[in-house]
Amino acid sequence: MDIVDRIFALVDELYSEQQQFAAKLGVVPSMVSAWRQRKSTSYNKRLPEIAKVLGTMVGYLLTGEETEVFVSDGVDQSYLVRNSIDCRPRPRTR
Repeated sequence: MDIVDRIFALVDELYSEQQQFAAKLGVVPSMVSAWRQRKSTSYNKRLPEIAKVLGTMVGYLLTGEETEVFVSDGVDQSYLVRNSIDCRPRPRTR
């Protein structure tokens, strides 16, 4: 299962229609359709918004693991995805 599979598994679980997901994200339905059909990877620049709308974390979308991923403030997460920057989870401190 990859990032697109994880996104759309959640979309299918949470929304009765793909158009609802697109509206919640503020994008046109054809863009979401292109993501599902793997014709576009423009979802990369919207991962934080996608994660929020789907009630999950970017780390889960990227890895499939339900752990928190810490990324420095101001870092473009789509840059991390495009360039495969190591963003593995760090242990939580209490």
